[in-house]
Amino acid sequence: MIDINKRLDTLLSFLPGEKVHKFFAPGRVNLIGEHLDYNGGLVMPAPLSMGTHLLIRKRSDNETNFFTDDYTGDDSWVRYPKSVLDQIGEIPGGFDAFFSGDLPQGAGLSSSASIEVVTAKALRDLFSLNLSDVEIAKLCQRAENIGVGVACGIMDQFASSVGIPNHALVLNCKDLSFEQVPIESDQYIFVIANTNFPRKLAGSEFNLRREQCEKALEFFSEKYLVDVLDLEKITDPILLKRARHVVSENERVKKGAIALKAKDFKTFGQLMNESHKSLKNDYEVTNEALDTLVSLAQKESYVLGARMTGAGFGGCTVNLIEKEKLMDFCEAIGSAYLKKTNIEAAFYTFDKVL
Repeated sequence: MIDINKRLDTLLSFLPGEKVHKFFAPGRVNLIGEHLDYNGGLVMPAPLSMGTHLLIRKRSDNETNFFTDDYTGDDSWVRYPKSVLDQIGEIPGGFDAFFSGDLPQGAGLSSSASIEVVTAKALRDLFSLNLSDVEIAKLCQRAENIGVGVACGIMDQFASSVGIPNHALVLNCKDLSFEQVPIESDQYIFVIANTNFPRKLAGSEFNLRREQCEKALEFFSEKYLVDVLDLEKITDPILLKRARHVVSENERVKKGAIALKAKDFKTFGQLMNESHKSLKNDYEVTNEALDTLVSLAQKESYVLGARMTGAGFGGCTVNLIEKEKLMDFCEAIGSAYLKKTNIEAAFYTFDKVL
């Protein structure tokens, strides 16, 4: 885990100037409701303790500098804070910003949204900008859409900006209404399993899936796929599958929110299993690594549910298991996954790396 205080001396050694301020924005894991944010549906992300730390200070001139001790040899990460800066517009002064994160890159846990949100919140506070947390989420989504070129919905940025620890954020992506639902349990725990098969969202079929959903909407007068009642009007079989996932997944989130409020974790686990099946067969965004991890988990009697999380094409799964079996799960699934794929999985709970 990152000890951000140890980074302070590094920053001070080459950034003379005013007082340094510290900021943090979390990554997120989506419990259920995949590929629904850009379709106007319901999503259920939860913030992690892992994320992006930022040390920032004003300069006496108008120069802007971005530094990091991560992303070795690759400066593509700079697109994210620069895009946020572009969306904010003119800043009354320069600044030095030093980023350090502990989210695994390419895992689908929203490291990009975390970078965007921590940048926006730091600039808001540093320069007294009139931006609410919700407005920051919107601004950061625009930054990724326009500046980075990923046609993402608002879920990741909203979860990072508005989410609170130990709660699922049940977000309606049509009107941005939301509620925070507690997810802590004495008996059950959510565990993230990283395939360590990284995905690059901008280079994946993510944008294609969004285009397919927009084409499916051409058969109807509704603005969003989640509002469609008669899917059989869609004559293209591929578009029909994409729409079927969206509509059925939205219903699963509704049922999942009810289950969590009632602390009915078994029902929630069943919905997770159904979600993965839909993502695999109808939306076609899983891969062999994801399917292997999910299949191995679902075979264990103490696992209530397992599904891919995030955009897919690699990254992570999220698993709902009996808390007392946590280490058994990591050892059994990790060993079986290594044997099948020759890749070592990594495991995290919401607050620590296992």
